[in-house]
Amino acid sequence: MHFNHIHYDLGCRNCKNIRPNGMTMLQSEEVIEHMSREALIAEMDNFHGIQCERCGAEGDWLVFRISLNEDDEVRDQFKINIFKENGRISGKPEDGFFSPAQIEIAFQIIKDEIKALKGQEYVERQDGTAFIMVDFIKEEPYSRVSIFDLDGFTLREVEQFINVLSAGV
Repeated sequence: MHFNHIHYDLGCRNCKNIRPNGMTMLQSEEVIEHMSREALIAEMDNFHGIQCERCGAEGDWLVFRISLNEDDEVRDQFKINIFKENGRISGKPEDGFFSPAQIEIAFQIIKDEIKALKGQEYVERQDGTAFIMVDFIKEEPYSRVSIFDLDGFTLREVEQFINVLSAGV
């Protein structure tokens, strides 16, 4: 039996409340030090048991960061918020200090993620939100899409919006 300290930062999908600096003890049969981010989140049951203190929603979280120790592997995060109201789409990257190379890498990784997701169905609505986050990490692969959350957007709409945003880079 293995006991692991897990550190995490969460964001409520329902009310956008940020819940930083969470910590828990995870008991597992296997060594989890080399698990992928997705496998670790799945091992923690996608945080289904945690309730948002602001809105009361339970288990509806975006996982911003998750790590096994305080030396978080994430150096920086490039975040894009996209909104749709009455079919009109707007959005932009969150403020931050990124080199032109980091921005170019982030957009390329997002485009690669969109290609990988082709064929999956997303429900289109007149209103919606999308949140995409790219982590810049200390070790290979050095960057990854850690959150790709679409609500009310098709993959095609997001792809077109990302192409327009990245054209200015």
